[in-house]
Amino acid sequence: MKDNGIGIALKDHHEIFAVFKRLDTTGKYEGTGAGLSIVKSIIDDHGGKIWVVSDTGQGSEFHFSIPKALEVQA
Repeated sequence: MKDNGIGIALKDHHEIFAVFKRLDTTGKYEGTGAGLSIVKSIIDDHGGKIWVVSDTGQGSEFHFSIPKALEVQA
C-alpha cells in the first residue's frame, strides 16, 4: 500500500508498529494507533515481516511478506 501523505521520519520507523503509538500528538489526524500493531501481529503470527519505506514529506509505502507454505492448524 502506498500513500502520498506526510510521511514518517526514518528515526520513527521502528515505533509505528507499537500498539497505541501515535507519532502525531496534535490531534490533526484520526485513529487510535492500534491499526498497524494489529496488522503486524497478524503477519507475525504467520511467520511474515512488515516494513515501511517512507521519509518526512514523501508519503509512505508499506510492504509485507508471508511464507508461501503456511501450516494449517485444525
